[in-house]
Amino acid sequence: MKLIHKLLICLAFAFWGGLANAVDTVTVSPGTLRVTDNAVSTLTVRWRASTTDTGPPITLTTSSPNGVIIVGGVVVATPGGPLSQTYAYAGGGVTETRVFVERIRISRDVAALIASGAPATYERTF
Repeated sequence: MKLIHKLLICLAFAFWGGLANAVDTVTVSPGTLRVTDNAVSTLTVRWRASTTDTGPPITLTTSSPNGVIIVGGVVVATPGGPLSQTYAYAGGGVTETRVFVERIRISRDVAALIASGAPATYERTF
């Protein structure tokens, strides 16, 4: 088994009316995933994106277009599709946290690349 590490994304955004409002924090669990060498794997990843804004209540959409697997500094796969949630944000400094759960499929070819020993991450930008 080879470990694939997910990178906590520094650039995280929630989109409201076409304007970007910064998501304060994004966390991911588990922090490390195990991928079987040279075999197809299906993995579950949970992302938590939190927003705090002192403005009035509004409707926000927190989204991410796709996830990417990077091995040795090169994008080798985009197994995660879009994630999106629209919600009524309370405003007034309340912290709202959206939870996204995704299942990603790691192909045999990508598993072989990960097994090569090069640094591997699964990344997603919100």
